[in-house]
Amino acid sequence: MSPLLLLFALAWVPAQDPAPTPEPATATVVTFASLSAKFETAMTGWIAKMEAMQESGEWEFIPMPASDFFPEFRALAKDSTIPADDRGQAQIWCLENFGQSGIRWKNPEAAAKGLLNMFLKEFGNSNLAFEILPHLEMMSYDMGAKAVLTLFDEVSEATENMNLRAECLFCQARVLDGEDKSEKAIGLLKDLMKNYPESPSVSKAKGLINKIEGLRIGGTAPNFEGVNVDGNRLSLADYRGKVTYVVFWGFW
Repeated sequence: MSPLLLLFALAWVPAQDPAPTPEPATATVVTFASLSAKFETAMTGWIAKMEAMQESGEWEFIPMPASDFFPEFRALAKDSTIPADDRGQAQIWCLENFGQSGIRWKNPEAAAKGLLNMFLKEFGNSNLAFEILPHLEMMSYDMGAKAVLTLFDEVSEATENMNLRAECLFCQARVLDGEDKSEKAIGLLKDLMKNYPESPSVSKAKGLINKIEGLRIGGTAPNFEGVNVDGNRLSLADYRGKVTYVVFWGFW
């Protein structure tokens, strides 16, 4: 082969199609529903392990899945790019599972207040706010009644919804009743009935007052009605003034 032909052969390279550009990986969009589904699956597995240990009698500590999922729900709760309802539900989840977060808060009360205020800033006047109240009430077991009563005050001050304010008083009364502070509880319930007479919480307040006053020594037991084993109507009021034993039993 001549030097000229060899030079041409070396210089010539067959044309090739350009390498295809790889498609970018589609990121999985995390929603409150998808994250909740993962959490529920984890909870189902945790419950199964607990039941297996109960059967075997061999126990070991297994942390609840909430501690693993808390960072993800907390990130979702702060994400301004997701739909508002998802963000609000994630914030409620964080309050509901605050005691199982696995985080050693330097100041638990301040951390809970921060989560609550983040929620109230956006949802304080919405019906979604009613969903946080039972979770705040349950937090009294971890944080104590005094701290939780303050959280209810935060809700009342942040909202313009009169029914929500009334329900906060009702929940505070329940917390106080659980602390054996019945007189203070009754005082809040009476304030509720006086200041929010049109609220749906009024009927619950009356029922709780009857329960508190009726179930203490010297009080009048609240009436109840039912049917006996023969199918005949039975009312506790029929035995008023008589020594009466009421026995509660059932199967679990």
